[in-house]
Amino acid sequence: MEETINKQLLPAHGLLGVLGGLTLAMVACGDTGTLNLTDDSGSIVVAVQTSGATAKATLDPDGFSVLVGLQSKHVASNGTVTFIDVPPGEHVVSIEELQVNCTTPDNTASATVVTSGTAQVAFKVTCWPPTTGRIAFASDRYGGSNIYSMKADGTELRQLTTSGHSFWPAWSPNGWKIAYTLGGGNEETYVMNSDGSDWTRLTSSAHHHHEEAPAWSPDGSRVAFSRYTDTWGPEDIYAVDTDGSGEEIRLTSHPARDFLPAWSPDGSKIAFTTDRDGNEEVYVMNADGSNPVNLTNNSASDVVWAGGWSPDGTRIVFQTGRTGNSELYVMNADGSDPVNLTTSHLQEKGGAWSPDGTKVVFWQDPLGDIFVINSDGTGMKDISGNSAFLDRYPHWSNGQEVLHFEPQGLLRMGPSGGR
Repeated sequence: MEETINKQLLPAHGLLGVLGGLTLAMVACGDTGTLNLTDDSGSIVVAVQTSGATAKATLDPDGFSVLVGLQSKHVASNGTVTFIDVPPGEHVVSIEELQVNCTTPDNTASATVVTSGTAQVAFKVTCWPPTTGRIAFASDRYGGSNIYSMKADGTELRQLTTSGHSFWPAWSPNGWKIAYTLGGGNEETYVMNSDGSDWTRLTSSAHHHHEEAPAWSPDGSRVAFSRYTDTWGPEDIYAVDTDGSGEEIRLTSHPARDFLPAWSPDGSKIAFTTDRDGNEEVYVMNADGSNPVNLTNNSASDVVWAGGWSPDGTRIVFQTGRTGNSELYVMNADGSDPVNLTTSHLQEKGGAWSPDGTKVVFWQDPLGDIFVINSDGTGMKDISGNSAFLDRYPHWSNGQEVLHFEPQGLLRMGPSGGR
């Protein structure tokens, strides 16, 4: 399918510059002006090819916008568009309005038009099925550290806590609850509804004790977490019942630090991070704390997080410094075949799977932004998009979130005193 652009007008306050023959433009929608054309103008034909499961049918059915200099035109997901009356020289061609689940290796290209000639440009776009579920995370926006949630594309931001001392959110298996750490002196483990209402304290640790990194058992009956003292040692992993009884079990007892538990989807194993070998490694143990086994066995720092197991239990995503930079790797559940997932020059931290196992969410320092990447390492996107704040500890729900609203539409919050 080919669409042809008619002569369009310059925006009255658009920016037009010529740097070494390269035409650059910014277009303001709805403005008009005059475009000077020459008799030796040529054309640029732009072709777009979109691939991916059901890409044409459901992933970006509205197509995209293509810009050449000051001209803009819609193009179908798999189609071509022709720009006419283009002056000779080098021009920037860009493709815009991609949905969050669609990416292209480069959204700009250069096209050289000769006198009365035609230049060809092609863009390849890849789309993936949209992922359901919301992402909970901690952020220092609006003061202190509080828990927020957003859709998987970064929209519909909700603030869930207001204490200024809330960290480490973890969704329950059914998506109805969020476990988190609340502190400001003693840090303890709490649970709230997924909208921030009806918070409940699960643990009552001694003075100068601190808890972090809750992780749910797959049946929702227990939450694992780690606890340490003001002196940072020892740190061990515990599990507490979620029925409010306060009944808890100590799962590790080692002079070294054992922390950041991650429950396997079948409930039989818990992966965790420990420095019992002199550096941080990812271990796995039985759910009762027995039979700890080193999975990573590498001289670099290796760290697993609460959402580290893939939904099918076959893979584990973990944070490692083995390339000299903090990056994410994915390995088989037995520790074999570690593969580098991220390769940026910044620090990738965290790592939690999407409910369908196709994506991983993490945060990046020093930006403090939350990113989503496909499980094959492609399509990395910044979904929190505000480096003015520190967003961290993201965790993905399974898409079955239940909200608790008053009839007037206002969130029903927990008791006064903050969450």
